[in-house]
This record gives sequence, structure tokens and C-alpha cells, in this order.
Amino acid sequence: MSLQPNQEEAPNTQESLLVTDEDANSMNANNVNTESLLNNNNEVAVSPLANKSSEESTDRTNREQQSQIHNTTLKGVPYYRMNLEELYLTLLSETKSEPNVNNKKNLAPNHHDTTTSQEENISGAQNAQNSNFGRHIFEQTGLSEVQVSHQREKYGENNIFTKLIEKSNSKLSFWKVFINEVQEPMILLLFVVGLLYVIWDSSIWNGLVIFICILLMVIVEVVNEYRSKKGVQQLKSTFEMSKKCTVRRNGELKSIMVTDLVPGDVLRLNVGQVLPADVRLFNSESGKVNIQVDQSALTGESLLCNKHGDAIDTTHELSMMECNNILFAGTYIVKGKGFGVVINIGCDNTHLGSVLNLLEKANEKEKKTELQKTMKDLAKYLTIASISITAIIVIVGWIRGFEWRRMLLAGLSVMFATIPEELPIIIKSVLALGSLQLSKKNLLIKKLHVPESMATTTHILTDKTGTMTKNCLQLTEVYQLNEHGSLSCVFRHKKKRDNASFVSHWILDWLLSDSSIISSINELEDPFEKAVVEELSSTLEDTFTKILEKRNQSSVKRLEEFSFDHQKGFSSIVISSDMSPKTIYSKGIPEKILEYCNHFQASSNRDLVLNLEADSKQALSNYLEKATTRGMRVIGLCRENENSERIFTCFLSFIDPIRPGVKQAIKQCKEAGIRVVMISGDHTNTAVAVADECGLLQFHPKRGADEEEEIELGESASEKKKQCIEGKDVNENVNFDTEVCVVSRATPKNKYDIVELLRNKYNYNVIVSGDGINDAAALDNATVGVAMGKSGVDLAKESADVILTDDNFSTIVTGIMEGRKLYENLRKSIQFYLSCKVTLVSLFIINIIIGGSKYVPFIPMDPIQIILLELFSDIGAATAFVIENEEEDIMKKPPKKDKQFVDASFLFHIAIGSASLFISVFLSYLIGAFLLGPMYNLEAKSHEQYSQSMAMMAWLIGHVTLAFNMRTTTSPLFIHGLFTNVMMNIWIAVVGVSVFILQLFTPLSAALKIQNLGFTGWVIILLLSILCICWLEVYKWMRRGFSLLLFRGPMDNHPYTIINSEDN
Repeated sequence: MSLQPNQEEAPNTQESLLVTDEDANSMNANNVNTESLLNNNNEVAVSPLANKSSEESTDRTNREQQSQIHNTTLKGVPYYRMNLEELYLTLLSETKSEPNVNNKKNLAPNHHDTTTSQEENISGAQNAQNSNFGRHIFEQTGLSEVQVSHQREKYGENNIFTKLIEKSNSKLSFWKVFINEVQEPMILLLFVVGLLYVIWDSSIWNGLVIFICILLMVIVEVVNEYRSKKGVQQLKSTFEMSKKCTVRRNGELKSIMVTDLVPGDVLRLNVGQVLPADVRLFNSESGKVNIQVDQSALTGESLLCNKHGDAIDTTHELSMMECNNILFAGTYIVKGKGFGVVINIGCDNTHLGSVLNLLEKANEKEKKTELQKTMKDLAKYLTIASISITAIIVIVGWIRGFEWRRMLLAGLSVMFATIPEELPIIIKSVLALGSLQLSKKNLLIKKLHVPESMATTTHILTDKTGTMTKNCLQLTEVYQLNEHGSLSCVFRHKKKRDNASFVSHWILDWLLSDSSIISSINELEDPFEKAVVEELSSTLEDTFTKILEKRNQSSVKRLEEFSFDHQKGFSSIVISSDMSPKTIYSKGIPEKILEYCNHFQASSNRDLVLNLEADSKQALSNYLEKATTRGMRVIGLCRENENSERIFTCFLSFIDPIRPGVKQAIKQCKEAGIRVVMISGDHTNTAVAVADECGLLQFHPKRGADEEEEIELGESASEKKKQCIEGKDVNENVNFDTEVCVVSRATPKNKYDIVELLRNKYNYNVIVSGDGINDAAALDNATVGVAMGKSGVDLAKESADVILTDDNFSTIVTGIMEGRKLYENLRKSIQFYLSCKVTLVSLFIINIIIGGSKYVPFIPMDPIQIILLELFSDIGAATAFVIENEEEDIMKKPPKKDKQFVDASFLFHIAIGSASLFISVFLSYLIGAFLLGPMYNLEAKSHEQYSQSMAMMAWLIGHVTLAFNMRTTTSPLFIHGLFTNVMMNIWIAVVGVSVFILQLFTPLSAALKIQNLGFTGWVIILLLSILCICWLEVYKWMRRGFSLLLFRGPMDNHPYTIINSEDN
């Protein structure tokens, strides 16, 4: 990953790997006697027990002299280019150095060709010194105590873990969170309503129910607060693993706490060690150092990195992945041992520290969804309306002479029915049940707002490795030279061969090059070896088993082994077998193998060895260029016989295969108006090749009819690369909507900045996927952070809102579809809930105007009936919407914008729903009051109860019919499915049974003041419910017919939509 300067934040890795002008200019520019410097340093090193003041004076002289050399020679030199002398002159200088990887920044302003000037300065310094100053410290003494003290004073403590651990140990007060939650307007309102019910109602149970709801909400928020702090706590286990390390100081090896490390310390490196700081490797006089490191926690790449101790002599900017002589904090050593020099410590200088600082910044930002804001405003308006209506009912009833106690109780009942105290419960219930459903789709939801946020997603920023691809190697093809020296493909993935004699030779060479093949395939550690064996065993089947047996029967004896040498570019093993008494087999970087060889083995005959001509080398080089463009990893294989003939065998090409379903998922995203941007630390060619294979790019190469034909990028290659930028080029002018869909060579800061750009400048909802420590800040800053469950590190999982249990990009798209379904179901739930509220309020408002006559009571329902309806019906129906199946066009629409939860369509459905229910209930109420009541010659009190019973039963039946009808917005129920919602069916059945009991069980009816309606009353209620509400189904059919003509292709002009001319 390329590391870009971060001027606003604490210095990142780039800023910690280059000496700045400010450092150099602050030092003296006088010449220095380097021999005196060496002698003084040795004197300090070999006399640790000398007088302390003399030692400090000598050391101070050393530092002054080192600063002078540093000023004249090391200005602008990155750490990976320095030798030991240069490194120590930098680290032990008087001024704290803040280096940077970028060779083009912070260089000498007076030089028109800075790089050349640097090289001349370095060369001059090396010739002038003729000393062994740095080598002496590295291999013999390490730092002295005075130097350690000076470095600690200059750089501080190595707080890379302890800083965050102290934060994670801070106590969280339950009562503080409780008070913060109670201060929310809706919670305060619920508290007041509960208190009033405890005071005024004859029973305290309604008030207690409200208090219990408040307590549950607060507990949920406290749990989320604690969970948000767990991310930094995960570092504690890492710290415990690495709390001590071994360094060389004063000529002795000693164990110290990692917090005591300082730049310049000589650190001993062992297998399994987690690096506590950034370390520069150096070769010792006893031999070269070669170490394999797992950097997956920082980079997300699973392949091990080979590190060496040589300086990297390049003028090009190197990314983190390319700094092969630097070990980064937070990574761990898999193979090899040696010593290295600590170059960066603490959160402000190391690469890991810069990532953690970004995470800390992201944690300070509070995530508030549009639904939360909308519901808060909606609750406020409904509350004002509820209080106003309650006051009007009480005042008007008192003016008209009704009993004030009854009016007050009626007013409180209406307040209880209309104040949206169930609204947060409905939302949390729907989102909680939806989260449970998502968990069945391999999505573990950690926060309730996630389904809503996924539903309104406009952009997906996805990793390449492990998300779009399988994060494993697959042997895809093998190329050799035939007897004419021409390139020949002898093996291709998934193409079975009945006769494997043409591959048996190179397979045997591969197997002979590592004796570990004798053991089980599952025991293989090298991913390339494992990929070869797995592919051949599945493709060649029994033939491969015979080849393996032949290899095991060849009396193989390993004579000597040479580990990977970065200068040579390959590793080697010397084998003695029945076929040859001594053969050297080598595998490694293809260019190095090709450069090394002077002969080649013909593909048709292993024993046919011919001279490797320039034309053949050029053909192989051309293939390498094409393979790299296609995102392949290529390994070269060769052998050397007793005649010193270095014989080229073959090139083996590997890919990280695309996960099944990814192409279809990206196609779905395009149809849904969601922009997918792939962010990778890989080179541009690799990133573009994977993006093209996934169908992410707009331009695709034309493929031939033959499956084995090479993919020629042709003229479209330049068009493809226009859709890719490097991480260092990310700025606010980049168009991620229509132009850029791939970011290569990206750093954690780049990813974080892209999220910031999309969320803050354009107000988009962004999903970010990741699995490493380097992704934690972006995951936390995203609208929805998605971490990988299998390959993800703990910090990434704790920073994310969602965990993918299968690490598959397709599951993210499935989550978006489920989120959209849940989002629409939540809209339907709230539309239904508010339709019922509006109906109830409208009944009371109209009844105030016409009520109080001989036939029409002042209130349309008795207070106890209102409470029964409120506690029994609304919330049950609203939560039944959560399992409603999605409508057929749910992934054919563009994403809703942030403020579109309550839009014209939302209000329209509430209006027609409440109007339909109101007409049904009010007509039933009037018919009962003016027609059926007098017809049955009921006395005044029974007449009033009959009218109210008609209204109550009409409301029960009508709101069941309304809920059944509001299951869909555009699709007719006969197409969508009449009885596909099991929870809705159960709820309807419960309502039906309850109505039956209320009519036939006389003691309960009397207690609730419900009259038997009779056959005529029920016929009128059922007819009105059907006629007044089911016309909405006719509207859906009409709208469906018109949409075929008027609304075809609604996505064509959507800004997020990418129309792919060639679907995969």
C-alpha cells in the first residue's frame, strides 16, 4: 500500500521514513573528523562503567558531530535506502527526525535534481567517513544508557498499545448513560405519560409498562456504548503477547518492556514475535538475514512477505508492501530470525499508530441515521397534536356541561392512544427482527440502525482480496517452450487431459524442488506449492497420484537448501536422486529465473535441452507482461545439472479466483443504482484485471470462441485504466459516481479520506468492507462498516457494524436487498400505525362537532375501549410487517436519498389509508347511532354503548383489512401472495377470535361496555370495511397497468447507475 502524507493528522508511515529539511536545517553545517567520531563512540561503548559526566560529555560530542554529517549528507533520504552509518547518524541526531517514504517531498530546495544530489552526498559521506560507526553499534554494543536516555527524552515512550489500553480501561457510568438517554424528548414524554397514568388511572399497570419500556431502551443504549469501546480493548491481548522484547544495549542482550524501546535500539527478532515498533532490517557480518512476515493484519493480503537486510537503491516512491527491508509494528514473524534497528515508535510515528489515530478520530463521530432524526421530529409533532386534541376535548366537554372527571379520563385516554409511545418500540422491534433474519443470510448485525442504512446505500467500497476474490491461489496455466523455442501452453485450469505425459516432466521438477511434497497436502505451508498440488490432484486425478508415487520412489535426498535471496530472486535446493546424482532446482521471480538460464527444456521431452535464444526470451517476457496485466502471479522454475547448464523449465501462473456469485452481485448493484468501488493495495494492473473479471468496469475485452485464446486488452485497455486511480491521487475532485470505480495502491488514510469525501461532501450512504487493522478507521467512519468473519482481525470486527460470516461480497448485496425489504416493511409498519392514529384522532375531532346529541355520544369510544385497542392492536399488526416478502421491483429502483423516508408517497399512503379506515368506522358509528340504535329501541345508555361498540368493532375489522391491504405498495396481493405472511395471518386470526369472544362472553362484554351488534350490525361493518378499504387493491392494478407504459426504464437517467453494454 502506498502511504500518503497526512499533514492534518499525526505523521503516518510516509512521514516516518524520510528525513525532513527542517531536521537538517536545524543542525550545524560544519565538517567533522569521522575517525574521531568512531573512536569516541567506541570509547563510550567499551567503557560503560566510566565516569558518568565524562560519558555524557563524550556522548554529547558524538551527537553534535553526527548532526553535522547528517545535515550535509542525509537530507531527504528514506530509511529503506540508508546503510547502518546513515541510519544511526539520523536516529541519534540532536533533532527529532520525522522521515517520509516519499522521495519527492521535503528535499533540498537548492537542488534542481534532488535525487542526484542526494546520491552524490551519500556517496561523498561514505567515502569521507571510512568508519564502522553504525556497524559497531548494531553488531557489538547497541545503544548506551546515555543514548537511550537521550532518545527517550527526544521521542517519548513507545505508547503504541498503552495509549489505547488506558482509554479502554476508563469506566463507563451506567447512570451517566441513563441520564443522557432520559434527556431525549421522546423518553421524557413517555416518562411524563407513565407518571400521569400512575397518578390518575385506577390501575398502575399501564404506567409500569411504560416505565419498563424506558428501562429496556436505556439498557440497549448502555450495551451499545460498552460495545463501541471493545475495539480498543482488543489491542490488550496483543499487548500482553508482546509486552517484553530483547534488545542489545551496552554490549549485552537484555529483556525490556516494549514501552521502553527507543529509536536506534537493536532488537532481536524471533519466530512468532509480534513487532512492537517499526524496524529496519540489516545484514550482519555472519550472514544475510531473510525473514518471512505475516502483514495480513495491516494489509489484508494473506501471502507472506519476504524481508531482507539490504538497502533498497531506488529513486521511485515505494509503498508499504514494497518496503521489503522494514518490519512494521503489529505484524508478526513467521520464519527466520536476526536483528533489526528500531526506527519508529509510538502512535504518532508508526504505520499502525497512524491507523489507530484515524480510528480514534472516527470513534469521536456520532452516527445518527435519517430515520432517527425523522422519527424524533415526527414524535414531536404528534405529541403536540395529541396534547392539543386532549386539551380541546377536556375544555369543550367541560363547556358543554359534561362531567369533568369523565372528560379528563377521556382526554388522558386519547393522549395515551395518540402519543407515539409505541413508535420507538415498533422501530426497534422491526429492526431487531430484521437483524435476526439477516443473521440467517450470513450477516451478523451488531447495531440496530444497520438494516435501514444498508437500504439507502449509494456506494460500496470493497476490498479486493478475500471479498471479491477467494483469498487463495489457484494454478491457472503453465507455459513452456517447445522444441522450436516457441511459447506453448501445456496446462490450463479446468481443462482435463487424459494423457498427462506432456506435464509429467515439469511436475516432477516442481515436486523435486521441495521435499515437503512427500507429506500430506494439508500440511503444506507454501501457498504456491499447495495450489499446484491441489490443482493437479483434481485435474489429473489418478495420473497425478502415479507421478507422486514416482517422485517418492526416486530415492530423493536433499543435500543442501538455499532460502530465498532477494538479490538473486529465487530459492534453491540441491537434490540427489536416481535420475541424477546432483541437481539444483530453483524457483522464484520469473524475470530473475529467465535472466539466470542459458538453456531450456523442450515441452515434449524433458531430456531435450536446447540453447535459450534471445527470441525465446523475448516471447517469455511478452507473456510475463500480459500475465501481469491480467493480474496473475507468475513463478519461474529451472534446474542446473552437473554440466552447469541452467535449464529453464516453465512459468507457472496463479490467480486469486473470483468468488462465485460476485459477477451477478455487481450486476444487481448496477440495476439497483448502487456504485461499487474496489479499493486495493495492489498495483494498478492487478486491480484493473480483477475489476474487469468481476464485471465492475464498463469496458470489456472481446473474447474469442476458443476458451484457451489469450485475452487481448487491445484498445480498451486504456479506457479501463481511466476508471482506476492510485491512492495518492485521491482528492475532492475525483468523480466516484460515473468515472472511477477502482483505487489501486491505496493506504488506510486513502480509504478513510474516500469515505469522508462521499459522506460529508456528497451526503452519500457508504458501505465499507475490510478485514485488517488498516481498515478499522474506514469501517468505523462508514455509514455501515462490514468486517470479514473468517479472515478479519478482532479490531476490524469490533469497529464494524456488520460481520460477514462467509467473507463474500455477494452477501453484502444480499444484505442490501434484505435491508431494502426491511426498510420498505418499516415504512409500511409506520404508515399503518400512523393511519390508525390519524383515524382515531379524526373520529374524536369530528365527534366533538356533532356529538352530544340524543343519538350521538360526545366521545365515539369509551376510554377503556380506547386503551384496549391501543394495547391490543396497533403494535401487533405493525410488527407483523417485518417478515413480509419483498416486492418484485425492490432491486430495480435507485436508492432512496437520506431524507426520503417521509416523502410524498409516504404521506399519500397514510392519507388514503386513514381516510379509508375513517370512512368505514365513522359510517358504522353513525349507522349504529341513527339507524340501528333506534331500530332496536335501546334506552339512552345502551344506545350510546351500542354506537360506541359499532365504532370499536368497525375499527377492529377495518384496521385488519387495512393492514392486509398495506402489505404491498405497488404489487397486487393476488400476484404478491394472499397468505404468504405467516405472522400477519396469526395476528388476523387472533383478532378474529378476540372479536368472537367479546361478542359472546357476556361478563367480559359488560366490563368493557360492549353491546351485541346483531346480524345486521355485522353485515354493515363487513361491507363497509371491504368497500371502503379494498378499493386500494384496484388502484394497485390500475397503477401497474399504467406503469408498463409510463414508468418503463426509471433507472436510465439515475446518476448512480452504470449501464453495462455487455452483461456477464
